[in-house]
Amino acid sequence: MGWLMIAIGYLFGSIPTGYLVCKYVKNIDIRMYGSGNIGSTNVKRVCGSKLGRIVLLLDILKAAVPVIVSKYTASTDMVVMCTGLAAITGHNWTVWLKFKGGKGIAATFGTLAAIYLPVALTAAAVWYVLKKTTHYVSVASIFSIGFTPLWMWVWKMPPIYIKLSFIMALLSLITHRANIRRLIEGREYKADERLNIKGDE
Repeated sequence: MGWLMIAIGYLFGSIPTGYLVCKYVKNIDIRMYGSGNIGSTNVKRVCGSKLGRIVLLLDILKAAVPVIVSKYTASTDMVVMCTGLAAITGHNWTVWLKFKGGKGIAATFGTLAAIYLPVALTAAAVWYVLKKTTHYVSVASIFSIGFTPLWMWVWKMPPIYIKLSFIMALLSLITHRANIRRLIEGREYKADERLNIKGDE
């Protein structure tokens, strides 16, 4: 049952929500615009806040749902945590888009919320403060998720959650490599920067 839940986590996480929403609503391939990412931040910049929020919610849910199911069907914390990690991995490297996807931040928040809501709220609060003070979504994402092991420790989560949360932090760094490079070069997009597409005034 454990391996089945992990596989389901990956397949749920692999649903390319940003790509599908933009294709259906705007008839564009979001990968061709902005940063080329299918996540909610790029969708917001290219297609507007409304679609960005829709994609954000869907990306959170597609990770949270399998983790919640895992909690009530699996017997070990290891399986629950690995289901969440699989969902994040699926979002980052979706099988439906030749293993190219998003950056996993919304999926990580969804996983954390399903595991223990106070941990997710702590990370979200740090994300919000950093976004408002630095004006960079990437900075907020890297640090809020990068310190997931600390949030787990603060809320006295079981050791297995703290240990495996280091993988979450590592995944965040891996998927933000290009952002880190752009930050160093001074070319990173600001949080509220809008990128118009053809036919979108």
